[in-house]
Formats: sequence, C-alpha cells, structure tokens
Amino acid sequence: MAPVALPCTSQLAQQAGSSELVRGSIIPLAKLPGKELVGNSRVKVHHSSPWPSLRRLTGHASVPLPVFAAAETTTSKASVTPAMVKQLREETGAGMMDCKRALENNDGDFDKAREFLRKKGLASAEKKATRITAEGRVGSYIHDNRIGVLIEVNCETDFVARGEIFQQLVDDLAMQLVACQQVKFVSIEDIPQEFIDKEKEIEMQKEDLLKKPEAIRSKIVDGRIAKLLNELALLEQPYIKDDSLLIKDLIKQTVATIGENIKVRRFERFVLGEGLQKRSQDFAAEVAAQTKKS
Repeated sequence: MAPVALPCTSQLAQQAGSSELVRGSIIPLAKLPGKELVGNSRVKVHHSSPWPSLRRLTGHASVPLPVFAAAETTTSKASVTPAMVKQLREETGAGMMDCKRALENNDGDFDKAREFLRKKGLASAEKKATRITAEGRVGSYIHDNRIGVLIEVNCETDFVARGEIFQQLVDDLAMQLVACQQVKFVSIEDIPQEFIDKEKEIEMQKEDLLKKPEAIRSKIVDGRIAKLLNELALLEQPYIKDDSLLIKDLIKQTVATIGENIKVRRFERFVLGEGLQKRSQDFAAEVAAQTKKS
C-alpha cells in the first residue's frame, strides 16, 4: 500500500497514547483523530515530511501545523506458526495455504479454522468436480466372513489418499455397500438406458395401472422408476451412520474438508456361495429316516 501522511502534532501524539511520534513508532489507527477505521489496522511512522495534504484520513478540513509523518497502513494478524499450519493440515487434509489463511482469519482458533475450511470447501466443491483424480485408495470390508466388498475411491494427491479423513471415508463407503446389497451402480448416470427402458416397459404393463389413463399411468411409472434408480445407486443412499445425509452429500462434505475432488470409481461385492448350486436339505425327512433305522 502506498505511504500516507499523518499530521505529526502533540495533539495527535496524545490521542495516539504516545508522548511523541518518532521513526519506527507503531500507532493504532483507531486512536488517531478523524475517520474511524475498522479492524486491527495500524500505521508505522517512517520519517518526517512537509507534505501538507491527505486530510481525508483524519477528516480535518484543514491542518494548521506544517509537520507531517509519512506512514503506511498494515494489518495485524494472529501469529500463526508453521507447526500450527502443519497440525491443521494433518487434521483436515486441506492445502497448506488454505490452512494458513484459515488460522489467520480466525485468530489461530483451530475449531473456527476447521469450520472456515468446511464452509469454504462446500462452496467450491462443485468447481472441484471436474479436476483429475488419479490417486486414491482401494478399501475393503468383510462381514462375518460371508459377504465382502472391494471399492476404489479416487482423489487428487497421494498426501490426501494417505490421510485419516480420506481413509475413513473409503472404509465407510465399503461398509455402506455391505449393508445395501440392492445397490448395483455408483450413480444413476451409470445405469444403462436399456435397463431403464426395460423397467419402464414392465411397469407400464402391471395390472394396477392398466385401467388408468395414459398420462396418469406415465406419471406413476416415472415415479416408480425414479425410486428404483435411487435404490440402485450408491450415491443416492442414506448414510448408514446418519440417515439424514445422502452418500453424495457425505462425499461433498469430505471434499469441503480436504480441498480435493473425490470420485467413487467402482466397487465389487462378493457373497459367499453366490451363483453356486447348493444341495437342498429336508432336515425333517432326514430325522424321520434316521428314526426308522433305529
């Protein structure tokens, strides 16, 4: 910022809380006569100067004394150390400069800084959706040794992929897929159009709709298909740990926290014995046969 001139008078010195203005003095602008300035702005006196203008800063119509001090405005920010930035980055996975800015804007308060990053990230999460995600993690979850899931989730950097927040998200998504066995696709956009057309055809021929007018029948079918597609897509599922939150919103929140784009690429579910022909057993008949033998 360009230097500004302030009147160097005994009156100014008294109002600024100093007996005199000397080179290197730091004077809070809030204590100076004239216009009230907002924030933690302050001035630093550099040298004496005979500049008789710049009345707008003080608000005076005229300045009778001829001596002025050249000064520049600076902004006081909370002292943010590299260790604080490192800690916040490890906790959130956000970028280094984003963490530094969040701490400075919130006077070094970690809770407020985390909230600042979350809000900032939610606002820009959609913008990040087109960024390339070439890193990530393959996660797994196995339940009772009978059903298991492998899932690939991508992010932008290896640093985030190794972070606790991202790893927790991947583990939660794998668990979600074990709990929601009806889910077959990542998103609605992944569902083939041929499948959708076939389901519409089946719904249109159901007995409870045959006697209804065509327009009404189409609306009912569209509603049923939309419900079916939501049930089949992972991103549309209510989060098992908080059913007020959809999986797609959980991912957006994580994007907001870590500051990187996240994509669920694919998953595979394994169910013990699925597709195998099993021997059917009639335990009642077997017990009866054993009884006759004895």
